Amino acid sequence: MPYIKPSNLIKLKEIVRGRGDAFEREFLDKLPAEVVQLYKFPALKPWIPSSLEVHIMQRAAELFFPDSAHRMRDLAHMLAQMTMTGIYRVFLAIPTPTFVIKRVAQIWRLFYQHGHARIIDTHDGGATLEVVELPDLEDYQKEFIAGYVAATLELANAGDVRVTFDGSNPAAWRWVITWFRR
Repeated sequence: MPYIKPSNLIKLKEIVRGRGDAFEREFLDKLPAEVVQLYKFPALKPWIPSSLEVHIMQRAAELFFPDSAHRMRDLAHMLAQMTMTGIYRVFLAIPTPTFVIKRVAQIWRLFYQHGHARIIDTHDGGATLEVVELPDLEDYQKEFIAGYVAATLELANAGDVRVTFDGSNPAAWRWVITWFRR
């Protein structure tokens, strides 16, 4: 079972609470009891099972983006923008999008306990993120990672960022990424 850092969950909890008690009650109302406990105390565990996080992220996507066909991508985009503040924004504004995307693979292990990420087919205006040697990730992560990568590149002055999951290789998860430099 894949384990991930609870950093997005911690930020999401802050955002949900910021919407008020009624919103938080509505958010928690449809979650299983063990998932509610994880939501209430995410910082107590350095790693959480993605099989539990999925409930929280799906519920958040439903509430924050009810009319979107790409709810999970939109949620990840929002979380990336809200998480990468202060010094992160300064560091992302300086390098090129190509430089930033090469670092995405290097920081994979900070957030995921399983799998190895690498960037392949890198060129100015595009790259492919590939993750191998991992147990099955949850389906929601295909869209979540796409949204997070897109937001990160936008913060690095990339425009018209497109991130498409490529499921053609059963031994690897791949996202084809294109952009232009603003």
